[in-house]
Amino acid sequence: MTIGAVFYLVLRIRVIAMFHLLSFMLVPFFTGKGGLY
Repeated sequence: MTIGAVFYLVLRIRVIAMFHLLSFMLVPFFTGKGGLY
């Protein structure tokens, strides 16, 4: 693997992890207000 491919993979994993973290933080906020579900 090239350095660029490794960097792209790490960046993608970090973005996905950040989205998961945001969704875990926002879902209780919205469900508490009766938003999403």
